[in-house]
Amino acid sequence: MNYENIDDIRDLILRKAVRHRLDEVEDWEAEIIELECNQAIFEYIFATGFIIEDVDLRKLLDAVDDEDEGVPEAGVDATFEDITERICNPEHDNPIAAPAAVKQLFAFYYETFWPGQSTY
Repeated sequence: MNYENIDDIRDLILRKAVRHRLDEVEDWEAEIIELECNQAIFEYIFATGFIIEDVDLRKLLDAVDDEDEGVPEAGVDATFEDITERICNPEHDNPIAAPAAVKQLFAFYYETFWPGQSTY
């Protein structure tokens, strides 16, 4: 996949959302589908050269588990959730001023997976 192409990321999100919402998937399968979309969005962020000052995004993306080098103490999943919240919520205590395309990808992801429930 070309992580630099926002249309490729949007297509992935759409395909995964259909499976997530319309197929009867187990909870663990739904979590994997969500993780794949989040991974793609963060790969896009990395590919565009956007820097998150307090996190080594490449090490976080490459981490196999929470004990890997470069993973913050909170762990991989919690760190990704925190970054997402900081990007999407301008009222966060420590917001990240990400490019509009990144914010739009997150909004598209949440609205596609959980229509009408997104706060972003």
